[in-house]
Amino acid sequence: MSKVAPTYEGDLLRNRRSGKGKGGRDAAIGRHWVLLSEQHARVANAADALREALSSIFDTSLALADVRLNQIMKKLTAWAAILAVPTLVTSFVGMNVHFPLVGSLTGFWFYLLLMVTASVVLYFVFRAKDWL
Repeated sequence: MSKVAPTYEGDLLRNRRSGKGKGGRDAAIGRHWVLLSEQHARVANAADALREALSSIFDTSLALADVRLNQIMKKLTAWAAILAVPTLVTSFVGMNVHFPLVGSLTGFWFYLLLMVTASVVLYFVFRAKDWL
């Protein structure tokens, strides 16, 4: 035996037609069942349309949240890169090896100027790319 998948649209009519009877009253009841079946189909279609609209709204909300998160991540990345430059310069100069101008007043101003210049350049590069 093969099972047939249920179709809700015609169930009311199929179940109603299986009964046997004749007369004017059965015709009125038959029309009532036809109207009820049509109303059921309209309500089911409306529920499906609302379900799809709600799903679309939810997907759009998730996409907007992802866009906001990406904007925040770009800003954090840009600021981390800007702060990494002074850290890199001071860590190289602070090692126990001899660098040019280390331990002199000229070296201090040179490395300070290098850190500030590199950070400002990165700031303007990230501003131009709309990351800040």
